Amino acid sequence: MANLVLGAAGAALGGPVGGALGSMLGRQIDRSLGRVPSARLSDLRAPSSQYGDQIPSIVRSMRVAGVVNWTAQPVATATVSKSGSSQGSSVSFAYAISSGRVGQIGRIWADGRVIRDQEGRQEVSFEMRLHDGDEDQPSDPLIASILGDASAPAFRGIAYILFEDFDLSSFGNRLPFITVELLGTGEPIAAEQVLSSQLGIDGAIAAAEHLIEGCALTGDNLLSAIGPFCDAFEPSFAYADGEWSLGKAAIHHVIDDALWTLDHAAQSVVGVGGNDHPTKVSVRFFDPDLDFAAGEKSARFLGVERLKRIELPAALEGKHAKATAFERLASTRGKAHPAWLKLPLSYADVCVGDHVSSSRSPAQRFLVCTKELASGELKFGLRRQAASIASEEADAGGRRLAGALGREPLAVSVVEMPGLPGENEPEVAILVSGGHVPFQQLPLAISIDGVEQTSSSAPTACSRAVLLDPLPASAGELIDKRNAIRVEFDKDPFLTSCDESALLAGANLGWLDGEFIQFATAKHLGRARYELSGLIRGRFDSGVAVVHDSGSQFIMLAPTAFTTLKVSHANIGATFVAKVHGPDGTVAEATATIKGLAAKPWTPVHLSAADVADGLAVNWVRRCKEGAPWLDAVETPIGSSREAYRVRLTDQENVTLELETSTSSAVFAAQSLASLGARPWRLVIVQLGDFAASREAILTVK
Repeated sequence: MANLVLGAAGAALGGPVGGALGSMLGRQIDRSLGRVPSARLSDLRAPSSQYGDQIPSIVRSMRVAGVVNWTAQPVATATVSKSGSSQGSSVSFAYAISSGRVGQIGRIWADGRVIRDQEGRQEVSFEMRLHDGDEDQPSDPLIASILGDASAPAFRGIAYILFEDFDLSSFGNRLPFITVELLGTGEPIAAEQVLSSQLGIDGAIAAAEHLIEGCALTGDNLLSAIGPFCDAFEPSFAYADGEWSLGKAAIHHVIDDALWTLDHAAQSVVGVGGNDHPTKVSVRFFDPDLDFAAGEKSARFLGVERLKRIELPAALEGKHAKATAFERLASTRGKAHPAWLKLPLSYADVCVGDHVSSSRSPAQRFLVCTKELASGELKFGLRRQAASIASEEADAGGRRLAGALGREPLAVSVVEMPGLPGENEPEVAILVSGGHVPFQQLPLAISIDGVEQTSSSAPTACSRAVLLDPLPASAGELIDKRNAIRVEFDKDPFLTSCDESALLAGANLGWLDGEFIQFATAKHLGRARYELSGLIRGRFDSGVAVVHDSGSQFIMLAPTAFTTLKVSHANIGATFVAKVHGPDGTVAEATATIKGLAAKPWTPVHLSAADVADGLAVNWVRRCKEGAPWLDAVETPIGSSREAYRVRLTDQENVTLELETSTSSAVFAAQSLASLGARPWRLVIVQLGDFAASREAILTVK
């Protein structure tokens, strides 16, 4: 549901989270990746101390499980009573509870039992100090006394509790399962205001629709953090006067009834349509009236049950969760019957995210989900607007996460993809970035040799960088441990390192001016600069003997960051043009020549040449993408209907001998070699495929 609403907002957010934020990243993501589930509510109740664990950003009131981010050595204790003495232990530790500032501490539970009540009375012996997560907070005095002032971490920007001399005797001399109640101040806040704060959208909220007591923001990035909230509440976005607004600020356009002709043809509006809409919506949440236990409220239509479950990491009253479930269920009626509306160019001021209605029935509004220009007129994808549930306006809350929204200029690149095993049709990827607000879907027009092919949309989710230093060739090896890449991105993509298994699965793949490269290690150099090392060069037979100058373009090829289009073999050699229109009127264009990389066999390797009694014997090893993993380590499949090679031997005067063979070896007869001049000679081998020849494999014969 969020996919359409946010798509309707010009796809202001993006990313498949929860039930998918939708058309922000387009139909390509929904089809190829499916839906990526958000964290289940139970995940928020599982404390840990693993290195690299995320610490959620807590907004207002929640019960959270933290992360042990520092601990001292346990101390043995002895208790003497009339029945004798007993041995126990105590420990001091720091317990991180939020990546950002928090208010007050309420109750604390250990193994499900209250050890500190609302008034601060304790059932277990310990002292505690709250560090509220200020960016200037000092080190805790206990940590400083143990580690020294110079070495003691202050954990700035992280709210944590320092438990000093926590008595473990009641818990079997082990650290118990601890959860903490955080208390906000004032009235409940609106989910729309939390989103506004996180996204950095300026301006007041026109209407605060959905009240929550608090929430936890966590995920791999901003999109996965806010995704469940967009999926649950489907906030309205509008774009006007160069600014995005959130709430009920969408502009309402009343269309002359003479022009109001809706087309309900079997053509889906982005992200909606079909018969797979849910008949039951279930919202899972935290109930503050039940000590923040996980609750679930549902709404359903009669008939075959198709369930949509929303995992909402927020604390809200049960009646509000029930109303949200009904609201999401009601909105499916409009999504099940999308429509198209064609209008003249005089309606160019109607934008994605606006509302339209006919002059005959102005009260029945439709949400503008897509906007296209085709055949001299405007074509709008509409969805019937369901009634919403209004609530009182409230104060904004929440901490803005890093990397919320950027202001990069609109840019587009065209990259020809190498194709998957078993596929030989040329495939082109269109990568878009910028466009005033990232992660939105923008109209995309494609032409081949001047002939318009299709109108679609593309996500503005591409991470683009420039090479800061020249990158030399890799001396013929796929694994390049000598060189590293230093790049600077338009905006920090928060790259991470990965292990060998992740690399083999395709992680950390980038495109550097024609060469596909993977990297194992990403070292952050500050701002949006990275050093990438542990390189695998020339992936998909894109060449390892390539030198890249500083200033070359580097693009991360994340699966959700681009749109792809397959073209026919007849288009090999044609000019491919992609043109993207930004919401502010800007246009970006990219051009490329279709080389047919997916149709090309891979280049032969391990060339050798040796003099024999009857001439010059040449040998090589074939490769193909079907056998890239080399699972049996014995034989590589051919990958085409036949095995054929063209072998050329050229002297310094360009006198050439050529032959074709169906095996991975050949012999130039001594008689023919006599026609060549003095050595060195140039040996060139290509494999002949069904539709194209491979790149040249070259060896100098001395």
